[in-house]
Amino acid sequence: MRSISPMMPRLSDVVAEVFAIAWKRRDALDAERVQGYLYAAVHNQSLNWLRRQERLAPMPDSSQHDWTDEDLEEVLAREARIKEIEKVIASMTERTRYVFIQCYYQKRSYRDVAEQLSITTDGVKKHVMKALSTLRQHFHKENAIDEVPERSDSK
Repeated sequence: MRSISPMMPRLSDVVAEVFAIAWKRRDALDAERVQGYLYAAVHNQSLNWLRRQERLAPMPDSSQHDWTDEDLEEVLAREARIKEIEKVIASMTERTRYVFIQCYYQKRSYRDVAEQLSITTDGVKKHVMKALSTLRQHFHKENAIDEVPERSDSK
C-alpha cells in the first residue's frame, strides 16, 4: 500500500467538504446537472488545496549563497517596501483590509470571501479595487517628483 504524506488530504476529505458545500447550496443546484457540478467542484477543491500547499512549501536553503553588498541592499529595499505596504494596508478600513488580505495573501476566491461576509462578489471586488487604488495612490505620491522639469519645445 502506498503511503500518503501527512500534509496530503485524503480524497474522502475533499469530497466530504464538497458535499457539505453542495448541501448548503442544495436549493440553488439544478438536479439534472448535480453530477457534473460535483465532479467539477471536487476537481477545483483539489486544485485549491494544491495551490495552498505550493504557497506553504519551504524556501530553498540560502546558506550556500554568497551574498554581495548589492544583494543585501536589494533585500533591505524589498523589506522596506513590504513594511510600507503593510503600513498602507493597516490604514485601510477594517473590512477592506480583511477582504484584501483574504483575496491577495490567503488567495481565497471572491466567492468564498463574499459567502463568509454575506456580501456579493461585486462587493468583494469593490473592496479589492479600493485597496489597490489606495496602494497605487500611496506609492504614486511617494515616487512623485517634487519639481516638474521644464519642457523644451523644439519645433
